[in-house]
This record gives sequence, C-alpha cells and structure tokens, in this order.
Amino acid sequence: MGFDFPENFVHKSKNITDQCVIAGTDPVTLNEKIESAITQFPHLDMKDLQLKMIKVVGIWITSINEDNKIINIDFLIEW
Repeated sequence: MGFDFPENFVHKSKNITDQCVIAGTDPVTLNEKIESAITQFPHLDMKDLQLKMIKVVGIWITSINEDNKIINIDFLIEW
C-alpha cells in the first residue's frame, strides 16, 4: 500500500479475491500511534502491542465478491 508499518497491524480476510474493501486507521496515524506506544512501553514486543492496540489501530483488508453487493461511492455527500 506504499506505507511502512508492522504487518501485525494489517488484518486480511482468509478468502482472497480480486476485489477488496480496505478500512481502518489512516496509515500516517497508525504509524504515529505505534511509535508513541513503543516510546511509552519499550518493554513490549510488537505482538504485545498488537494485542493491546487491536481495537484502536489497524488496517483491515476484506476480500469481497459479487454476492456481497458492494457499491462504489465516488464522493460522500455531507460527510
């Protein structure tokens, strides 16, 4: 995706298709939060950080297929 952050924070669905939905923390914010956590808790390894931060940071890549009825939206109005 063009960003350098730990693979532990990228969650991918098991079924792989040629289309996907990507959701989660903005990659820049993700890096900032990881760096901050590493600075505050240097005794934790990346697996520990992932377990403690999984609800607040991460990127989820979910494969989709035609049955999911996903519709592309070019621009979100009134957001």
